[in-house]
Amino acid sequence: MGIIPSSLRRSVMKYLEMVKNHVADTASKLMLDLASLLDNALFQLDGVKDDWKRTEMAALREEVFHDFCALCVQNGIPVPAVEETLIAAQAPSADEKTREAHLVRVKTFVEPVLVKIGRKRSAKAKQLRALTECLSNLPSLSGYSGQVSAKQLECVINQMLIELGQEPVRPDYHSRKVGSVNGQPRAEKKVIIVDDDRKEMLKTARALAGWDGLEISFYLYESSGDHWNMTPEKRQAELSKAAQAVVETKSNVVLMDQGLGPIEGDDLVHTIHEICPNGTPVFVANTGGSDDKLRSAGALENCEKGRRLGGVARAVQY
Repeated sequence: MGIIPSSLRRSVMKYLEMVKNHVADTASKLMLDLASLLDNALFQLDGVKDDWKRTEMAALREEVFHDFCALCVQNGIPVPAVEETLIAAQAPSADEKTREAHLVRVKTFVEPVLVKIGRKRSAKAKQLRALTECLSNLPSLSGYSGQVSAKQLECVINQMLIELGQEPVRPDYHSRKVGSVNGQPRAEKKVIIVDDDRKEMLKTARALAGWDGLEISFYLYESSGDHWNMTPEKRQAELSKAAQAVVETKSNVVLMDQGLGPIEGDDLVHTIHEICPNGTPVFVANTGGSDDKLRSAGALENCEKGRRLGGVARAVQY
């Protein structure tokens, strides 16, 4: 796994190197695939500016990380350190305005509660102190949503454990079941995932991880202009550029998203057909919405970002 646009051709190569150093000859395809996903520059949190997208990517990457760690434990390999950025990205955050509002809440609610408790030592009083302490340390509760999820609270606790010099709590890797695909094409196949959303690419690639005989690569489509005011000529130029980039990977199978900002997946399929009419790859729809247009363009049934693999299974048998 790991062919990416030149602008993102940077890879940490930490996890794959670790696997090769410990179990170079016996590593499973699944372990190698997960390591490659974790190393891939596309799926790092660096560069994800939007807070919500960063949180979503962190949650998905964390699942891949824990699956990888489970395979390490189950194969007698030392587990890597927890990526603290994954915890931080999923912990509740508060801007200056929210923090100011929270100081008011502490003053007008928390402090009066503590006065009422006084020096009482009953179990109920201890509970109240614990709850008020928790409320005091979660300023995001005074933000727009006024909510903190159980996952966010776990992240806060893990951050505090790290500050105390302790390891954060991890899943039970010994009993963790790591999903994989049991399939094999007739011959080695190169599969490329085309999308404009890194999270959806990672989700799709994770679903394909462990599939023997598949080499997964990625084409992240990024518009070169304002797609709301794009002229037909500019849109056609975007299509041609994207189509040429996909063709140059010489992939056997293309998992195609439909909505790619200013261009549409079905138009990209047609453009690729025009570039190489006699040697086009097999297309598989891979959209979160309707696949009608992609199917009309000749794509196989929707992969739905890794939720359904029937179309992929058919494509790799061609």
